[in-house]
Amino acid sequence: LTATQLAVLITLPIVSFYMLLAGAEMATVRSWIMIVVCCLGLWLGRERNLVTALAVAALLMVLPHPEAIHDISFQLSYLSVAAIGMVVLFRKTKDLDPGGLEVAVSRDEPDWFANLLEKGRLAWLVTLAVSLTTLPLVAYSFHQIPWLGLLTNMVIVPLVGILVIPLGLLSGIVVLFSGGETLPFAIINQWILNFFAQVTLSLSHVPGAEWHVASPSISSMFIFWSVLAGLVLLKDWPIFRWSCATILVAILVWWA
Repeated sequence: LTATQLAVLITLPIVSFYMLLAGAEMATVRSWIMIVVCCLGLWLGRERNLVTALAVAALLMVLPHPEAIHDISFQLSYLSVAAIGMVVLFRKTKDLDPGGLEVAVSRDEPDWFANLLEKGRLAWLVTLAVSLTTLPLVAYSFHQIPWLGLLTNMVIVPLVGILVIPLGLLSGIVVLFSGGETLPFAIINQWILNFFAQVTLSLSHVPGAEWHVASPSISSMFIFWSVLAGLVLLKDWPIFRWSCATILVAILVWWA
């Protein structure tokens, strides 16, 4: 039994418990299936592949309910995770050795502050990628382009993930095992949640915070995604990077 296999044996019961605790909603089950597929690959000694795991999760969700592909929550959920997977995959290729299998360990480990900045940068990068990738679907289904959200989400979403969710999860687990009738840390969690809710509500009242638009055409949506992919893949070429960025802005203005 290797250390990796031992980690898999510890991880699977924990994530399965979390999936049940969270109510086994579609997004939670999707994440659980992806983790199980990734852990199975690790157990077999295969390289981790988020895109393959996402595809398997989508297939297992669609087989019993084919109509789910028309659900906007299904579309946004899988598109968001696909964007996260692409960011992680793209960053991983920057850190791989020439063989492409193992992360280089020869570089010096950063101090705690530099490591914290790097984690924050990754969180903001993921949030920006998800916001931009789902923007065409939001415009198509909800007839709006919340441009201010592209900026505010990069601050609010990571902070909610760091503060609200872990504290709420800890409260739920304590109540589950202690049999108490009230949530511990409820006052703290409620105060933090109310603060973020008030900030979000205030930002939503900023004049012009969102553009109300007609549903963009399917072809223009695929052009947007193609150019966005080009912006990521060709970011080391300044002329292509700025060209793709200009086209993206032009498409948004066209929709608006």
